[in-house]
Amino acid sequence: MGLKPERGWILGAGLAVLAALGARAEAREVQLVAPGAEGWQYDALELPTLPSTDPLGRTAVLAASTAASSAGSTAGGRTPSWARAEGGDWQGPGAAPFVAIGPGMPCTGCGTPLGGRDDVRVAALKLRRRFDVPGLAGLRVLTLKVRYQDGIVVFLNGVQIAQRLLTANGPGDAGATAAHGPEWETIALPIVPWLLKDKGNVLALEVRPHEDRPLLLDLELLASDAPRILVGPFLLLVEPGRAVVTAETDLPATMEVRYGAAPGGTTLARLRTGPGKHHEFELTGLGEETYYRAAVLVGGRVVAETEDIQFHAPPKPGEPIRFAVYGDVRGGPAVHTQVIAGVAGFGADFFVTTGDMVARGHDEGDWQKTFQIITPLTRSVPMYPALGNHEWGAGAVAIPRYRELFAQPARSGDPYAVYYSFDVADLHFIFLDSNYYDSELQLAWLVDDLAAARKRKPRAIFAVAHHGPVSRGPHGGNEIALEKYVPLLQRAGAAAFFSGHDHTYERGSIGQMQYVVTGGAGAPLYRASCGRPGFKNCRDAAKAFAVEYHYVTVEVMNDFFKMCATRPDGSALEACVSFPLPGMKKKSPRGKDKVASSSKAR
Repeated sequence: MGLKPERGWILGAGLAVLAALGARAEAREVQLVAPGAEGWQYDALELPTLPSTDPLGRTAVLAASTAASSAGSTAGGRTPSWARAEGGDWQGPGAAPFVAIGPGMPCTGCGTPLGGRDDVRVAALKLRRRFDVPGLAGLRVLTLKVRYQDGIVVFLNGVQIAQRLLTANGPGDAGATAAHGPEWETIALPIVPWLLKDKGNVLALEVRPHEDRPLLLDLELLASDAPRILVGPFLLLVEPGRAVVTAETDLPATMEVRYGAAPGGTTLARLRTGPGKHHEFELTGLGEETYYRAAVLVGGRVVAETEDIQFHAPPKPGEPIRFAVYGDVRGGPAVHTQVIAGVAGFGADFFVTTGDMVARGHDEGDWQKTFQIITPLTRSVPMYPALGNHEWGAGAVAIPRYRELFAQPARSGDPYAVYYSFDVADLHFIFLDSNYYDSELQLAWLVDDLAAARKRKPRAIFAVAHHGPVSRGPHGGNEIALEKYVPLLQRAGAAAFFSGHDHTYERGSIGQMQYVVTGGAGAPLYRASCGRPGFKNCRDAAKAFAVEYHYVTVEVMNDFFKMCATRPDGSALEACVSFPLPGMKKKSPRGKDKVASSSKAR
């Protein structure tokens, strides 16, 4: 996992969930409803297809369907009788997943097809089924794992227990307020004794699409006797003598981290937070040559060490520093998993993302999938992200969530902007919020930040943002970045500017500053907007361009830095290239600047 015990201290810290449930050596979990389960009763509401090219026609169809879709709907905040009764005209039994299909489309990968006609759309889906709870005594947490692309409301024995992306008091024909991705989302709830029964429980759901998106629904229902760690644990930062660790539990709980000298040493500290869902710990007093370790505890008893975190001390000024950069995952978990494995094998001191880690920042399932992929690495290597446009999602919801996950404070006057900087040894890193390049507050902050950094005489300055100043991809370079931000960075002697947004690999220079577009960590790849048949010639300073999945590794030495673009399978996308650090008199040999042959756009 990129650990380097030869550099100094390694710390292992165990996170413990201490709920008021008593100590248990092993967590108990019972599956109540399996994914892909059969035996569902269902009712699909079919309404006329919305005209695709006639806005007035769409409005008329929606208005005409209001009365039909309002009957028995949950969208207005009512608890309908169908959510708790067994009567009514229902279809079934049906099997999950339930999938709305188009005319003539096969029901690939689904249990029950819905729709399939060219004159109707599936405007709502209602589901319900019975289930029993073996061994109810002692169970405290109900966990719903649900895969959906829409708005949902969930009922247990007639009581609403969850709602996602539906307006509580909206009209009966209201669709979902935003789109949801295909990733499974975990929703945990405390078990209320009077709500759940040994036998004859009724689980009911209503699903509504966002605009014309097809419906999709599958779920799993579990019960357990204790809260679980849902996100993390992961490293927010590592500095000399201290580190910050964060994690989230599925339900409010008290979490504890214990760390100390090992083997056989005394405990250095015990830190506890809670009760709450979001937990953050500052680990201090870390020496440079001491080995630390801690175990996972539940109820004060050591039960496992699967949640341990171990990491090495940060590099010292003048020492070689290694980091990795990638961006634009956006629903590409298979590629992202390979990229994380490659970064781990590289042995990075930390890694950087150029944004769009998720497709929608309001989509909790997408974040959960992302952390599932990165957590094995972030337990040993800290990650520093730049905010992309897709992290925005439904901004009023997504940006506070982003700040919570990555401990980013709100900035006075810039309520949604996320920009920051930090030092690693004698390197200075700047993370710009390219969604707010036009923010005068951000520009003024950058001027002050660069002035303060230069007083410390850094070995190198690196900038990171989602939208870059130059790109051959379809989005192109950002003019504000090129006109206002690049000159400031150049005057400060910045070594490189890393960006994403265009799902390509590109490397070139703006004066003495290198630029890299790295947007190939899983999102659909883009073609070049120039330099291919039928398009204009490219007029930029690009030295390499490729339409392939990849990540970039960087090694910073005393007077030069080396960059290598690598495919997820570990092969070189292009030969590594080296550049002198700005202001350094001694120049190191450069690698060959040759264009990657894979610019055959897909």
